[in-house]
Amino acid sequence: MGNWNISIYGHGCHHNNRADVVDADVQAKEFVEALKKAGHTVERATFTVAAEQDLLPLKDSIVKE
Repeated sequence: MGNWNISIYGHGCHHNNRADVVDADVQAKEFVEALKKAGHTVERATFTVAAEQDLLPLKDSIVKE
């Protein structure tokens, strides 16, 4: 027994609020509730939606000596 962290990065439907679509945000909330119901302590749970942009080209992120 100890601390744990779950991180999932994906792409798909979210925040549609439609009965015919299974949104990732809804599934994430249900999973958090299932963890709590099973007796786990959930200290923080977030769902982030945003575009991601690389700020450094790969060649610039390599440490040069």
